[in-house]
Amino acid sequence: MQITKNQMKTNMKYVNKTLLVLVVLLLAAHFMLSHVNARIASLKAELEVSKRTCDSLQSECFAKEIQRQRLEYILDRAQDELPTECQEQLNEIKGQTE
Repeated sequence: MQITKNQMKTNMKYVNKTLLVLVVLLLAAHFMLSHVNARIASLKAELEVSKRTCDSLQSECFAKEIQRQRLEYILDRAQDELPTECQEQLNEIKGQTE
């Protein structure tokens, strides 16, 4: 079985068209991957900023909790030293604020 020149030309046209489609698809895939990689890098940077902000807020909450506990301790100590009438008034105020 021998292939004629016309058949060879027709086959080459299909091969060329197929190769062109493949090249276009590869370029499109490359563009999409580079776009996705850029977006991932951007999201990583945003995530790092969010993590740092979260850590900072947690540290601030911890410091505020320590401060609250100290003030509560001071208040408890001071309450023990107050006269009975003042202790009752303080307990009344605490009841209204809690």
